[in-house]
Amino acid sequence: SDAPGAWPADREFDAREVAIDIGAASLWAYRRGAPLEIADVRVSDGTLVMLRTPGHLSILPALRDTARARAAALQASPAVAPGAAATALVLRHVRFDRMAVDLYDATVPGGKPQHLRFEQVQGTVAALVLPRLAQPVVLDLQGVLKGVERDGRVSLKGSVTPPTKSPLPDRCF
Repeated sequence: SDAPGAWPADREFDAREVAIDIGAASLWAYRRGAPLEIADVRVSDGTLVMLRTPGHLSILPALRDTARARAAALQASPAVAPGAAATALVLRHVRFDRMAVDLYDATVPGGKPQHLRFEQVQGTVAALVLPRLAQPVVLDLQGVLKGVERDGRVSLKGSVTPPTKSPLPDRCF
């Protein structure tokens, strides 16, 4: 869609293989109102789409919205102490192999978002706590940025704490 802030692709995410490692104890705790804690996610042979708008980077908005709705329900329940922020989903470790990332940057002047394509993306993301993202997310990713005339290697290693303005941010993640 060409509407400002509209999702720029037909899909948010697509992968040939997604493997999830979740323990019985985590499922039992989730059933009692605790956040769903997933120890390991392995994703391969797929594409992830991201949209950058002024002040925001949106990734998997459907997952974010689901986590936000679950956190809001938890916040209203006696399972969360007054004044504390609810967490709906904890991803301890996510591993990417043979992935592509399509980044659409709507902060570049000119109307239509600028499209950057990364291929051969591999690496890990750790410590994702949704929907808040108020603690550092650990990144160790490598890939190839596709260019018009030539390609370039890209590496991202370190941690980032996304800015939050409220316990349930509207557009972060």
